[in-house]
Amino acid sequence: MNSRLVKCKVLHSRIKPTKHKFWFNFFWFQIDLDEIKKIRIPFILEHNRFGLFSLYDIDHMYGEKLTLKENVLKFLKSNDEHRNVKSVQLLTSLRILGYVFNPVSYYLIDFEDGEQASIIEICNTFKEIKPYFVPSSLYTDKDQYRVETEKNFYISPFSSLDTMMDFRVQYQDKINVNIDVKDKSDLLLFTRLEGEPVSLKNLYWFFFRYPLVTLQVTFFIHFHALILFLKKVKFHRKIENQHLQQGMTPWRQIQKS
Repeated sequence: MNSRLVKCKVLHSRIKPTKHKFWFNFFWFQIDLDEIKKIRIPFILEHNRFGLFSLYDIDHMYGEKLTLKENVLKFLKSNDEHRNVKSVQLLTSLRILGYVFNPVSYYLIDFEDGEQASIIEICNTFKEIKPYFVPSSLYTDKDQYRVETEKNFYISPFSSLDTMMDFRVQYQDKINVNIDVKDKSDLLLFTRLEGEPVSLKNLYWFFFRYPLVTLQVTFFIHFHALILFLKKVKFHRKIENQHLQQGMTPWRQIQKS
């Protein structure tokens, strides 16, 4: 089976206009979207229903009455990618006892002709999702790509909307994700993630090793935002520069789930 857990360590370091750095440990799920029924454990690991851990299609790329994989295939076609897909694996956090917030998720796509593509799915605290397509042409090697793209999305109130994001992702044996945020001339901040794949058998242990990890992610975001605010880093409001907020869709949550 391709589905597994990924034990992760992430470093976030802001360089300009003021220095601020932190790191934390958490874990991801790497789920083959064709294996969802096989890995389901009633009340423990669920799909589209409440459980200790739950994958809800509507927490990600959402289309009315479509499954998560169908939405991925629809998105590929909208980007003129019509090749037959062999598999889609999703790197993400699941809901834990009904709650999740995913700042970023990654879809790892293998085509039947042996080539690959990816989708970077970013979510903000305003419940908006923006997917960034990574075509095969941007792969530098197997299971490895680099893409530089304009952000044009409100992610952090302490980062301008017209900055560039430089993603360097490798996921063959271990998972390494590097994200640099730059303006026209300088590196402003960077994020480094190192992930070690482990068996799904570690699921129960990880629940206690990283208790309510999705709540911790939300706490870290707001806690360090407060620190930056106190350091008087320039604050960008959501209502500003609407013309630079492009390509996002609402995050469709079922309120009674």
